[in-house]
Order: sequence, then C-alpha cells, then structure tokens
Amino acid sequence: MNEAIALKLLPPASPAAHIVVSTTLGVMLVLTALALLLRARLVHWARAQAGKGWISRHGSAATVATGAFIGLAVTFSAPPAWPRRP
Repeated sequence: MNEAIALKLLPPASPAAHIVVSTTLGVMLVLTALALLLRARLVHWARAQAGKGWISRHGSAATVATGAFIGLAVTFSAPPAWPRRP
C-alpha cells in the first residue's frame, strides 16, 4: 500500500479521530451542496467584491493556502491513509 511517509509517523487513528473526520466530511458535503444551490448569488457577490479586500492584494498567497488546505483535507480524509490500529 502506498502511504505517505508522514502518515507512517503518526499514531493509529482512534475511534474519536474517525468521528471527527466523518463529521468534517459531512459538513464539507453540506457546504458544497449549498454552494452549488447558491452559485448564481455567490458569483454575483464575488463580482461585486472584485478588487476589494485581502484576497485581491494577496492572490498568490490565498491560492497556495487554499491548495494546501484542500490537499491536507483530501490526504487525511481518505480512509486508506488512516493508520491501522494493531
């Protein structure tokens, strides 16, 4: 099995960790569904806010931070990546 080296260094996931991951995934799924349902309003709001705020001044940093967050979320939410309990 191809596991990341960092995950091999972590202790086995406890039942509480599985609950946290499952709950977090559920919340993210609901937020994704809401974003899809409200897409037109969100796009309109984003266009109205163009050029304002922190993200417009630090676009590269925001992109890297978002990518890192998504990468970590995907890595730690994949059940095969969870260390097994002996």
